Amino acid sequence: MEANGQNMEEIFDKEGLAALLKVEPKTVNYLVYTGQVPRFKCGREYRFLKSEILKWIHRRMKENRGSLLEDC
Repeated sequence: MEANGQNMEEIFDKEGLAALLKVEPKTVNYLVYTGQVPRFKCGREYRFLKSEILKWIHRRMKENRGSLLEDC
């Protein structure tokens, strides 16, 4: 995406992240509550940068030998 000539990164809300991870939104809530997933606040809601989520996925896959949500 581009806005004013700058490359804009994709940002997910909780529902979008749940769809990306193919999990229930309550699982995303758990990941947020336990501080496991990279996030930032936008007003009262959390948002998730796609690049940070992809890094997190790769890191978790290495740590858990292929299981992204082993402790969920």
